[in-house]
Amino acid sequence: MALTDVELKCLRYDLVELAHIDYTDVLNELLDHYATLTEQKMATGLSFDDASKWAWAELGAGKGLQAVQRNYADSTRKYLKNRHLAIVKSYFRWPAIVVTLLVSVLIYQLLAVMTPTASNVAFAILLLSPCLALTYIFVNGGSEYDNRQKLAWRYLKQQANLPMTLISLSNCFSDEYKSGFLPLTAAFASVFCIAYLLYAVSLFQLSREQFRTILT
Repeated sequence: MALTDVELKCLRYDLVELAHIDYTDVLNELLDHYATLTEQKMATGLSFDDASKWAWAELGAGKGLQAVQRNYADSTRKYLKNRHLAIVKSYFRWPAIVVTLLVSVLIYQLLAVMTPTASNVAFAILLLSPCLALTYIFVNGGSEYDNRQKLAWRYLKQQANLPMTLISLSNCFSDEYKSGFLPLTAAFASVFCIAYLLYAVSLFQLSREQFRTILT
């Protein structure tokens, strides 16, 4: 027995308002299961109200349905973390490692000849570079994201906040301590720069993958 549009709207209301299902993918899948179970019970002679109550309990009610949504979000976040790590590792595999080494040498040479003022400006730009990925996505895509993209956006924001955390931590040290610590050797500074630059590029690459439908 097929459900009417009004009955389907009632089931959708339950999922959205009672179970607080936010992600469209999860909502559509659960609605399909919810409707199927309701139809099966209505075929045995139950009314729509009784059949839907039975189906609601069969699906686990509010807590059970929320668990489904949490599993979806957790699996998506795990995928994003693993993919981010895979992107970073790819920079140290052939042939990308050639570019990584060349950029490292270039940064080392630049830092060796830069003035202290120029070095400070370069470090400031570098610290803020992960935010460029977020700015690029926001400007080009606005806020019309699907479910996976919403989670990806949150992940990217969390990762791009790392520069602000580093800056805040640096403010905890006295000026005398920082003045003795900041004159880094070109070798150490270049290692820091290339690591942070790869981190920023990896965020940008991850954002390109996750928001391809918006940016193309």
